Amino acid sequence: MTDSRRSTALGRFQCEELLAQHHLARVALNGRGGLRIHPVSYRFHDQSVVFRTTPDSVLGGLAHPQPVAVLVDQLDEESRSGWSVLLQGTSRGISDLTELAHLWTVDELSPWGVGVHTVFVEVRAEHVTGRAFSAGPAGPGPVGGELS
Repeated sequence: MTDSRRSTALGRFQCEELLAQHHLARVALNGRGGLRIHPVSYRFHDQSVVFRTTPDSVLGGLAHPQPVAVLVDQLDEESRSGWSVLLQGTSRGISDLTELAHLWTVDELSPWGVGVHTVFVEVRAEHVTGRAFSAGPAGPGPVGGELS
């Protein structure tokens, strides 16, 4: 049986294009009790991911600088293909009044969660990597076939 799976590294420009075209991500951070992953709606602009959160939440703590990873991906289970982009950087709270006035008007930053989302967090891209992958037709499964 031939393996038709393919994985291709994406360049930084391709990764940034994908980040700019999408608006849902998962943010990973080291919180109380270990690693935490939270979904966010975001905007990618000027080499940064920006999102809104509540001040008293785990994500609200990202207003104080700390290492963060942001994952954006798109998967198609039927074709077994997709892509994934990982952005790593340091978080910071946005406090510039001119910048905040603009950010309040950006549709992509409308949060999905409950609560009053008054804290804007930026994660500047220090390291960005991505992969695109695809696979041929599914092979035999665990019932009556080999496990890989």
